[in-house]
Amino acid sequence: MRGQIIEKSKDVYLIRIESRKNGKRKTLFSKTLRGKKGEAHKLLTEKLSELDKGLFVSSAKETLTDYLKRWLETVTQYQVTEATFENYKQIVRVHITPRIGDVRLSDLRKADVQNFYNQMTIHGIGARVVRLTHAVLHSALNEAVRVNLIPFNPASKSKLPKWIRKDITVLTPEQAKAFSQAAKNVLHGCALVFALETGMRPEEYLALKWTDLDLDKGLATVNRTLKRRKKNGENVTWYFGKPKTKQSCRAVPLSASLIQMLKAHRRSQLEQKMLLGNNYEKHELVFASEIGSPLHFDNFRNRYFKKTLRAIGLKDNYLTVYGLRHTCATLLLIAGINPKVVSERLGHSSITMTLDTYSHVLPTMQEMATDKISGYLYG
Repeated sequence: MRGQIIEKSKDVYLIRIESRKNGKRKTLFSKTLRGKKGEAHKLLTEKLSELDKGLFVSSAKETLTDYLKRWLETVTQYQVTEATFENYKQIVRVHITPRIGDVRLSDLRKADVQNFYNQMTIHGIGARVVRLTHAVLHSALNEAVRVNLIPFNPASKSKLPKWIRKDITVLTPEQAKAFSQAAKNVLHGCALVFALETGMRPEEYLALKWTDLDLDKGLATVNRTLKRRKKNGENVTWYFGKPKTKQSCRAVPLSASLIQMLKAHRRSQLEQKMLLGNNYEKHELVFASEIGSPLHFDNFRNRYFKKTLRAIGLKDNYLTVYGLRHTCATLLLIAGINPKVVSERLGHSSITMTLDTYSHVLPTMQEMATDKISGYLYG
């Protein structure tokens, strides 16, 4: 084994490490460096030291894009949900490949990765997307280290932009009451009221089947989620996926008013089913289209949710559909319901997540706590 530094031109050097076996030469490392000769000697020394310590990984022609494609297809696809896998692919395609995808995996350095994140921020990409991109790249490079393709993870200890959670917009108690009343006059209004009362995620309540509801006991159980497959940026089909986390599989109590609304909704749905006969799709969904198929989220939002907002004097963009979930949680916390109970209702992975998400409610809760302790001590 021997190392070489070959001067190609002024301040351009080829650093090469070769081994000989049975009269044949094998290149273990080869890199062209632009800089001073001292930098070339330093790099060669580092690589020879890595080789002596058993940390050296032979350089390969495989680019980062090539590796990530292989990592997605042979590793990640079997470890995450279909929706997460599609998100990973999009991050690689949109953010990583165009910027540093041509860099050889073996040549990727911490400075390259840090500069990549910095450039994303400079070009106006939000902190949340940068941090998600880092999560994907870091995971992929961890696998490369595990299988000895590279000696260390160049994405480790990167400095990432701070993500400041946006203020959550919710309905006031008066607006929430008006919304639930207005929804009764809107097609699929039952789903809107259901979302507001239960705090379920849209993909959860749109996936509910009648077998998931026990109207006698007043319980709705989350067993699955409704997902859309995307192809070339367009929704082409749907499927049932697993709930987001283990805690997402839960039973949520239903009020007497909502139970009555669901029973009326069930009767109307059965009438529609009898009218269409075999043309009605038999998915047994609680909230379905006029032909029994799953409600398309965009249609649900634009045609029914926004119409209800307008009916109570609010603008279309005042609140998101997900805001009904946030409203449910906020109203419960303001009412003094134990955060642990709220966390379980929402299906959060931990109570910490609940308190972090709804930190805007904490001052009100502190005031209530002060009033209560004052009553015990001085009342």
